[in-house]
Order: sequence, then structure tokens, then C-alpha cells
Amino acid sequence: MRNFVQGSDKPDVLFVNVAAAGVPILIGSALFGVPFNDQGAGSLGPLAITGVFKMSKATGAVTPGAKAYWDNTNKKITGAATGNIYVGAFPVGAADADAFAHVRLHGGPI
Repeated sequence: MRNFVQGSDKPDVLFVNVAAAGVPILIGSALFGVPFNDQGAGSLGPLAITGVFKMSKATGAVTPGAKAYWDNTNKKITGAATGNIYVGAFPVGAADADAFAHVRLHGGPI
């Protein structure tokens, strides 16, 4: 197929801003994932858009199977939908006081 570019759960994307390996990032308004490598502004590199990742969590307990949302202001994952961006689900729960939660990214555009 002549127009096929890339098949992957970690496509190469253009990083508009500096990004640190392993730190979740929202690119534009519809692409969320976790960079595999440190990336400079304007660089091209792999972004994991599926899989389960340990992420910094906002306060509040989350339950297994609940939807996960990205709070782009505070750069944390949360179970609260209001004002945040849906990015996946919690495969296991986390207590209110837990600093981190595991998140399964859904892999699609937001």
C-alpha cells in the first residue's frame, strides 16, 4: 500500500514543546501519550498512546474500571471528568492519598 506511513502503538510525533521521557503529555488538543525519550521542542520521536502507565494522580480515590481523565492544568491523572480530558481507564484502584495510579491509555484521539 503506497500511502501507508506507520503502524504502531508508539507513533513518531512532532513534539511542539520539550518533553521528558516517561512524563505524560498532551500535544495539541487531541493527542495524549507518554514520550519514550527526552524530546526537544520541534523534534520527532515516539509517543506511547496505548499501554498501562504509572502516572501522578490528583487527590481523590479511583476505582478499577473507572474512566481516567487528564488534568492538563495540574499535569495529573484524575477520575474527575469536569474540565479534564478522557485518556483511558484505571485497571486497578487507588486510594485518595495515593500519589500515583496506573492508567491504561485508550490509544485514540481525544
